[in-house]
Amino acid sequence: MTNVWMGANAWVYAASASIFAGVVLPAVWSTKPFRRKAAAEMVDRLLRFFRRRR
Repeated sequence: MTNVWMGANAWVYAASASIFAGVVLPAVWSTKPFRRKAAAEMVDRLLRFFRRRR
């Protein structure tokens, strides 16, 4: 039973890391205001989506 949960946790971790790398880091590192604004808007959308589901 523990192996199933370890696999599920690995998927959640991988998804979180890819969202962080694909959305949050560009918002911080980009020198172009348009990219920073677009990435910040996407983070806001993701946070609102997960807040609604609770």
